[in-house]
Parts: sequence; C-alpha cells; structure tokens
Amino acid sequence: LDDLRDRFAVGVAIDVSEPIVPFRETIVPPPTLDMVNEEIAGGQSVGASRLKLAYNGLGESDLVLEGGCATEATLNGAAVLRVRAVPLPDRVTRFLADSGEILKSFATVDDAGAVSKMKAEALFEFRRDLNEVLRAAGSPWSDEGTVDRIWAFGPRRTGPNVLLNMIPDYKRASIWRADSAAEQRGYDHAIVSGFQLATLAGPLCDEPLMGVAFIVEAWERGEMTDSLGPPRSGGQLICAMKEACRRAFLSQPTRLMLAMYSCQIQATTDVLGRLYAVLGRRGGRVRSEEMKEGTPIFVIDSLLPVAESFGFAEEVRKRTSGLASPQLVFDRWEVLDEDPYWV
Repeated sequence: LDDLRDRFAVGVAIDVSEPIVPFRETIVPPPTLDMVNEEIAGGQSVGASRLKLAYNGLGESDLVLEGGCATEATLNGAAVLRVRAVPLPDRVTRFLADSGEILKSFATVDDAGAVSKMKAEALFEFRRDLNEVLRAAGSPWSDEGTVDRIWAFGPRRTGPNVLLNMIPDYKRASIWRADSAAEQRGYDHAIVSGFQLATLAGPLCDEPLMGVAFIVEAWERGEMTDSLGPPRSGGQLICAMKEACRRAFLSQPTRLMLAMYSCQIQATTDVLGRLYAVLGRRGGRVRSEEMKEGTPIFVIDSLLPVAESFGFAEEVRKRTSGLASPQLVFDRWEVLDEDPYWV
C-alpha cells in the first residue's frame, strides 16, 4: 500500500478495507456430560438442534434429528434423500488437507478416463495411503470397503470433506476407476453437485466446511421427469441434496475452526514476561521454549490465531523495546471449542 500511495498511484484515492480472515465450519461428536458433569438427556440435544434450525430459518418437517440424520424430498416429490453428517477423524482430515495437490490432479481426470501413467500411479498410492489412514482411525472407518464407498471429495472436489455412498440398492462404480462414469445411476452428478455446494458455504457463516463426512443412506426415486423435462428435475435434486446436507450438519454440535499461525520468537530473559503477556492477550499459547546454548536468548515456539495477528509484530517490538521480533507462518486449522449458538 505504501508503494501504491508513494510511487505507482500518487494522488489516487485508495480505499483500504478491513482485513478478511478465513474460517472453517465443522462438527464434533455430541457431548455426553454437561458443564456440571451430569449426563445429558437425549431431549436436550434435540432441543438444541431445533434451536439452530430455527435460527437459520430452516423447518424441521422432513428432519430426523437423532444421530445427525436428515431427509429431504425434491419439490416434485420424485426423489427422497436421507443424509447423515458425522465428523471425520482428525488424522483423516489432516491427511486430506495435506493431499490437496493430488486431489486436484484427481479432479482433472476427464469423463473419458484419459489419465497418464504417472497420474494413475499417484492416485493408486493416494488410495492406498488413505485406506491405511482410515484403518488407523478405528471403527467404523476401518471397515472393509470404506475407501471404495467414497463418492466425492469437497468442496471443489479437492477439499477435506467426503461423500459416502451407503445406499443399499446402489452399487455405483468406485471413483478410483477411470471408467466409473459407465456404471452411474441417472442424476448421479446432481447428488455430487449438491454436496459440493453444501461444503463450499456452510450454514453458520457461509465459510467452507472441514472434516465432515456426509453419508447418503437412502435415495428413493420416482419418475425424474416433469413438464419442463429432465434438467429441472436434476436442479431440484441438487437443491434437495444441498438442503439435506445443511440440515444434517446443523443437527450435530457445530464449531468454527480458526486459522492458526506458527509463531517463532527469539528473546532474552529480560523481556520474556512482557512477551508472554502479549501472547496471552491475543489468545496465543506457547508450545515449546528452548535456550540457545551459550547465549541468554530463548527461542519460543507458539501458536497464534490469524484473526489476532494484525499489529502483533508491532506490539511485540514496542513492548520489548525492539529486543524481540516474531516470524509468522501458517500452521493449521484448529477447532474453537465454543458453541457458536451459546449466549
């Protein structure tokens, strides 16, 4: 901005907006104890789900609240979907988040199945590694054939969310096969498109979802045509799938995820107290603290929310009289352990 004002756009009015910080939306396993260590009755969790649905302007006439499961019908009544939302294990979420480049190459495979030998080998290794991660996550993810039931990844076909096919009478071809399109049911693409839209903008604050598995348990079909032809029915199925995913998501305990910086700081013992005070005010926490051998300098490794990082370096230098300077690098996404609907 200084270069624009002073060198490249002298005299041009520049309107600078507030910084935009990304978040992610996710779900966590339902709690079994409340704040006073008393067992939570089933009716309380159902009531909380109804409150979230009402807050988001959603009805519950077609909703099954128990277990994160929701049903939704198309407007013409030609199809009914039942979708369940469950949290992915942390290790699976991290693996998918770190495999973005491989998933991008997987998403570029065309419908004709044209894929290079190198790309085919990379996809085979990715499937094998994903299967090992699922097995290590334990039941029910370790069940035989779970990796072959994956319908799609999202959002944008490359994200850390999965769509699983658990429909008893629909044995679609595996996505790991190049010719999988040959054995797909009609309007299969509409289910995937609805899933992609639901994971791209969540119901909490229109941020992408992360670490969520949507399980399609039933797809009851009628005649998917009407007076305006099949395209309209396909659009209705996309809307129904998107709405079913949103309702299933809201019937589980929801959380926001914060982007976290890895913060490394070198400081002397004289300013450690002031440095920790700045970190504490901004919601940071220290992961490790080591002293450089033969010097009075400490190397502090900490985590700091991206939302609290604006002006952090300047405040650290000011509080420590220039004796400490942080280095910030994006590290990971971390669940904010607070109910966004709690008041």
